[in-house]
Amino acid sequence: MKRILLTAALASVLCVSFLGGCAQEQSSDKNGVNASSANAVAPQEIDPANQDATASATNQGEESSMNPSISTVMLSIEGHQFAIDLADNETAAAFATMLPLQTEMSELNSNEKYVYLDSSLPTNASNPGTIEAGDVMLYGDNCLVVFYESHATSYAYTRIGKIADASDLAAVVGSGSISASFAAA
Repeated sequence: MKRILLTAALASVLCVSFLGGCAQEQSSDKNGVNASSANAVAPQEIDPANQDATASATNQGEESSMNPSISTVMLSIEGHQFAIDLADNETAAAFATMLPLQTEMSELNSNEKYVYLDSSLPTNASNPGTIEAGDVMLYGDNCLVVFYESHATSYAYTRIGKIADASDLAAVVGSGSISASFAAA
């Protein structure tokens, strides 16, 4: 437990020093993968020596220790509820300690909503090759992404979880920014 708290404290210190996130505008490839609108911001590899400080998610709860019993998180958008089955990893466990979380999520690439978290989370990023609608991922160490359309990707993410039934997610999130809340189920 002390190790977890020490890790969380270290992550907070590093976050203050190295905040960054989903940074640069993308252009379409031949297949339209990762196409962005003129004002969208797209994920890119993060250079710790040159990062922006752009935190916009607000932690509504008290700081808490990791609760291994949390395996499902509820995502609420415009009165609609989506159950997120958390991955069995350190990142998902650390995310669960941030709950409840109320935030504004921005649109990107007509396939995802994202927000910069106030704190860094542990990472174990890899390229999934294909993103599926309902994937909840971490880009870098503080950019929370909810994907509402499936697509191929060349980016690396750390899995946080997956929405159990994302069949109407795209219709609910629409094409602009959204207010979203995450809470333990």
